[in-house]
Amino acid sequence: MSHVEAVISGIVQGITEFLPISSSGHLVILHHYFGFKEPQLLFDLFLHIGTLFAVVVYFWRDIIKLFTTQRKLLLLIVIGTIPTVLIGYYFKDTLESFFTDIKLVGIMLIATALFLFTADWAGRRKYVSTQMSGLTWLKSLVIGIVQGIAIIPGISRSGSTISSAVLLKVDKAQAIRFSFLLSIPAIIGALVLKLASAAGGPSITTNMLIGAFFAFIFGLGAIYLLIKCVVNSNLKFFGFYCLVAGGVILAL
Repeated sequence: MSHVEAVISGIVQGITEFLPISSSGHLVILHHYFGFKEPQLLFDLFLHIGTLFAVVVYFWRDIIKLFTTQRKLLLLIVIGTIPTVLIGYYFKDTLESFFTDIKLVGIMLIATALFLFTADWAGRRKYVSTQMSGLTWLKSLVIGIVQGIAIIPGISRSGSTISSAVLLKVDKAQAIRFSFLLSIPAIIGALVLKLASAAGGPSITTNMLIGAFFAFIFGLGAIYLLIKCVVNSNLKFFGFYCLVAGGVILAL
């Protein structure tokens, strides 16, 4: 992998990890056209470290509150994390096999588009609750299951969790916050699995650090942009993108 490919991969990871257009799907497509025959496990690990730091830096105040004044929300995050962990652990091999299937990515991008259109419509119809207490343990569990399914490349983690929260009548601000805080243990879990798979593999390279840096920088910008779009009910624009991208992939 060249330095240019590392930079491009970092930028793509940073943008697509948080915008509802599927980072895993875009990395599969990108690395396919880079000519990589095998998944870049250790490199992808560093890309996820970069985006993990972006979430921690952006939401550091909220993270502190989880362990001080908002322990109920911490419990809900734990509940939401359980199904994600179970899905990731028991279906690990099956899910990893999807990361070389370009056709599946196209199909899942179209599925993501439909999900985003539905959530955008629901938000505009004032379908959501106006109370911050709209988040319950059952809703957290459902959102966690959706996040686990979003491991499939082409399904956006942020898009699916925020959309499912909106459809479950959770306030938009609460849905965004919960989605990103829920992503922290999910990303850490993915890092642990990838680290175990990469054990004994290639050593750390400059390209890995370059990719992580650009993933961090562009990840911060993507978080800010997504929050603005969700608040203003603009998820449909990402839906159109996913629809077109999925259609092009299937056509090619």
